[in-house]
Amino acid sequence: MADRPKDTYQYLTDASAKRTHIVLSLEEYEALLEDRWHREVLAERRGGETLSLDERERRSLG
Repeated sequence: MADRPKDTYQYLTDASAKRTHIVLSLEEYEALLEDRWHREVLAERRGGETLSLDERERRSLG
């Protein structure tokens, strides 16, 4: 997300200019959801079984 241009969203402010909402394009919103999903998958797999490439190939070939 850090490499996306900052002008793809807008802030809405209250009367005292405090930011209260953000308006994202649908594309930006979907990208945020995808990033979140990837982080959740990584967190679920943390500490799980790891395989060497050789072992993975052996299991695939069967």
